[in-house]
Amino acid sequence: YAKQSADSVYLGKCFFDLGLAFKNMGQNKKVKEYCAIAIEILRKANAPVDQQVAVYITAAETGVLLNELDEAKKNLDSAKKILHSFPDSRYFIDYYASEGMYLNVRGAYDESLKSIEKGILLAKSSNLRYNELRIWMKKFYLFFNKKDFSKAKEVLYYLIEQKEMTALSNNALQVYNGMAETHAGLGDMKLAYE
Repeated sequence: YAKQSADSVYLGKCFFDLGLAFKNMGQNKKVKEYCAIAIEILRKANAPVDQQVAVYITAAETGVLLNELDEAKKNLDSAKKILHSFPDSRYFIDYYASEGMYLNVRGAYDESLKSIEKGILLAKSSNLRYNELRIWMKKFYLFFNKKDFSKAKEVLYYLIEQKEMTALSNNALQVYNGMAETHAGLGDMKLAYE
């Protein structure tokens, strides 16, 4: 129906929605494919910037997950270029989360922490609790990857106390798995297996 409507913005949004569906299923190669199509369509159609920036940010995160860091950086830069004109945009929350993720994988831990902290503060001030907790999880991964297991553990204990974080079984599993791996990193194998 989207192709038949001749509405390029709607068509681009449909491709992006397909990418998000695949993201929720963890099929990152499909996410990459559909985001690339959506970006091309939305760019050519001069789609509203909020729609374009959301696709760029998702494409950037997907690039990190696929270890295609140059592609991730290109998409982050495209998102940042758009956001520069909209300094109060809520999309900065997702941008900072993605940038923090990218910098973490690059091993630029101090820069990553700065981006993550900006995202947490912005999400908190915007009363976007889910986004805030999602970025806290990225903070855990930062400390874990840095092998600062004590700080990683502190972040996880904070997340465990947040009812919104553990209400969804997938999130709870992620937190408790992270706790087991963190205890193993601390050398406390007894707690890792409890």
